[in-house]
Amino acid sequence: MDYFIDFANWKETTIFFPNCGIIKLQRGEHVFGYRKVSEFLNMDMSLCVRKIKLLQTIGFMTIKSTNRYSIASVINYDIYQNDNFPDDKPDYVPTYMPARNEQQTDDKRMTLPKEYKKVKKEKKEINYPDWLDLEIWKEYKTYRQNGKGKFTPYAQQLALTKLETLRDEGNDPSEVIRRTIECGWSGLFPLKENNQKSEAQKWLEQV
Repeated sequence: MDYFIDFANWKETTIFFPNCGIIKLQRGEHVFGYRKVSEFLNMDMSLCVRKIKLLQTIGFMTIKSTNRYSIASVINYDIYQNDNFPDDKPDYVPTYMPARNEQQTDDKRMTLPKEYKKVKKEKKEINYPDWLDLEIWKEYKTYRQNGKGKFTPYAQQLALTKLETLRDEGNDPSEVIRRTIECGWSGLFPLKENNQKSEAQKWLEQV
């Protein structure tokens, strides 16, 4: 998920793709090849294909494919880039709203009952795990906030969840963050050496 969010186009654009010419991309779209993604993530090709199909199944993105390339389109891409998350939506949305040019009777402006007014929910505070180095996390927050998009509380929670998953797989969270900053990425990815070790362990278990 992080890969396609990070590499999706921030705005509508056109790119030149070798042997294909000019390709027009919308906001949230990314031209990719399965082999390139598997190499970038240091992941087995067949596993990479299954993971990408899973992202389609759960409704994270759609894919349009040709015989030379594929275009991934992240569904609801905007929620990963700004503050308009579900927690900011009203508890009740009336099914009827008067049109701007609709005449009001007795020259009085129609108002909604108090119970229909938008009630903004309080945002949940982020609970940092004990294993997280807060100084390194602070550097990562500053790094992300200086990049494209906003590192919102929701995006931070997604990043912490990804870090926990990588940690369970044997990756040092602090080293993962350092590698991300060093390489100029915005997402968090497993350390290559840990991936190789993990694959070797899986092979030994099967023998």
